[in-house]
Amino acid sequence: MIRGPQANTPENPGFPSPGGWGRFGLAGSFYLCVRKALLAFRQFEEVSNMAAVCEVCGKGPSWGMSVSHSHVRTKRRWSPNIQRVRAIVKGSPRRVYACTACIKSGKVVKAGR
Repeated sequence: MIRGPQANTPENPGFPSPGGWGRFGLAGSFYLCVRKALLAFRQFEEVSNMAAVCEVCGKGPSWGMSVSHSHVRTKRRWSPNIQRVRAIVKGSPRRVYACTACIKSGKVVKAGR
């Protein structure tokens, strides 16, 4: 990396000067790289992971505290029991993510093979 007054010249575009990233100083370029990587990972994560939400009733996770014998409280999450089911939707079979309560109650009509 080029430092000093010739850091941001037409011959060397894109290289930060020592104070060029504001409060981050020289670590600014590292900060920006990490931030871009996190944003890309979050987008990938949203696409690849199945959400713990029922497509029929909309039931989702709930949050609370685990309380130990010594009464130490730690955060935890209760997820609904979501199952992937082949169901009849608008006359044709389709994969649906439904909670077991909806499957048991008959809100989901299973597609026979």
